[in-house]
Amino acid sequence: MTSKMKVIGLAIILVGLLCSCKTPLVPGITEIRINNIYAEYFSLGEAYLKIGNYEKAAEFFEKAAGSKEHRVGALYNAARCYAFAEKWDESFKIYDMLQKADPENRILRENRAYILFRKGEIKKSKELYSSMVAENPDDKKLLQNYINVLAEMKDFTESEAQIEVYKSRFGEDEEITKIAADVKIAKEGPPKVEEEASTEPAS
Repeated sequence: MTSKMKVIGLAIILVGLLCSCKTPLVPGITEIRINNIYAEYFSLGEAYLKIGNYEKAAEFFEKAAGSKEHRVGALYNAARCYAFAEKWDESFKIYDMLQKADPENRILRENRAYILFRKGEIKKSKELYSSMVAENPDDKKLLQNYINVLAEMKDFTESEAQIEVYKSRFGEDEEITKIAADVKIAKEGPPKVEEEASTEPAS
């Protein structure tokens, strides 16, 4: 090898080494780095959630959803954060997307029913709660929510009927007593306060 070729060969080796320092030619290294970025997004989402900055948390969870590894968990957390921030449309959109991928997931169904209620789509919320109550007759919390939705719709006949169903299944506990009182007020209005008789001495 001539001295000129040795110099060229040395230059090629040096360039190769310099390039490898910037981008190591290790199989899968790019994927590892990308996954680490998404993991960092997820961690930032958790950090913002912890301090109550729900919209910022949702933003980072949605970024983390770009990773297959984090996608479902990140989207679920994003939906929760939007709900905490009362961004009902954004929350429902994500829950709806997750539900289509997992139609039998009860947690997603309950969350969709709740978000629909908060969005003001009471009829759709009622339909979801009604089907879930039929499928899960031993879940008292579901039945409580269903009664509240019925009362919001001013369907007092059915809400009172469901209160009796609740009592027959679970007894007359503190929760149903309060719900029954709220339904009665919604139906009849607040109780009238009787005016106290004047105690002023006659002049």
